[in-house]
Amino acid sequence: MAKVNISDSRALDLIEAALEIEQLDALEAGEVGYMPRILVQTTLPYRDPKTKVYERHNGDLKLSLLSPNGVPFGSIPRFLVSYLATEAKRTGSPVITLGHSQNEFVRLLGMNTAGGAQKDRMKQQCKRFFTTMLSMEVTRQDAKGRVQDAMENVLVAKKAFIFWQPRHDELSLWESTMELTSDFFHECVTRPVPVDLRVMDALSPSPMAMDIYVWLTYRVVKARHVSTLPWQMLMKQFGSADGTEVRTFRRHFVRALKQVMEVSGWHPSISVDDRDGLTIYPGKGHVLPVKKC
Repeated sequence: MAKVNISDSRALDLIEAALEIEQLDALEAGEVGYMPRILVQTTLPYRDPKTKVYERHNGDLKLSLLSPNGVPFGSIPRFLVSYLATEAKRTGSPVITLGHSQNEFVRLLGMNTAGGAQKDRMKQQCKRFFTTMLSMEVTRQDAKGRVQDAMENVLVAKKAFIFWQPRHDELSLWESTMELTSDFFHECVTRPVPVDLRVMDALSPSPMAMDIYVWLTYRVVKARHVSTLPWQMLMKQFGSADGTEVRTFRRHFVRALKQVMEVSGWHPSISVDDRDGLTIYPGKGHVLPVKKC
């Protein structure tokens, strides 16, 4: 395996996760999860943008996140999105259980590497995401120069009840639940992207690595021909809006990509060029969709 430029303890964690994943695939291990495509094509912020509105771009697609409690960010909402989509797909119901305590919910999310600081942020991130509206806008121009705009707004939650107590392990009398709106439920169960939840957990210290893993398993399957994505385009999708230089973003992206391949043992049909960007070839995703009997 190629070495990853991270701390020794983090490297050991990645190696242990890789060995476990190598022994059993996600289906055999019961670790197949799902992500809605809209939050695969465009991603959540990595750090707190300290705003109630945030934008991401992917080609013609613009995703705006609006939340009165602040925009969700970091690893926690990525676990949350995966859990909501996986449960919606598994049960066929928009009503999702959130457990009797925060510790129970952390286990439901599969956040085996979660520390105290992440648990402290859990309720805040849930409130941010449950009050989020996803506003999608596509602008295209036809051969005659006529501009075409399409817009759709999707609210995440219809309602939510969170009864977690300040102590993470303290059980509440009632189980916390939330109900997805019909629009977001549709996003979760209609052709979601299958992922290995063990890979998501192992990559959780790097939200960018989590995003790259999910996005690549979607893109290589979707690809019908070879395409090259310039670094500037990738930066709009994965990068921050803080004035980061392209070469700095490229270094972070390549490092995160190496972590993805290190952990998953998966070598997607791609090539990386320092000048041109990332080239994607048609291929297979890391996790095959679960077929219904």
